[in-house]
Amino acid sequence: PDQRACIVLRNIEGLSYEEIAVALAININTVRSRLKRAREILLTCRNEVA
Repeated sequence: PDQRACIVLRNIEGLSYEEIAVALAININTVRSRLKRAREILLTCRNEVA
């Protein structure tokens, strides 16, 4: 859920890392780590399907 919110705000809404941090009331480094983890999960899922 936390990672999903970051992905949606970044990739769909187009917010910057700073804007995501403010919107979710979290540290910018937390935003970075959640996005990194979410991308890793998405890549793994994509590779399993292919």
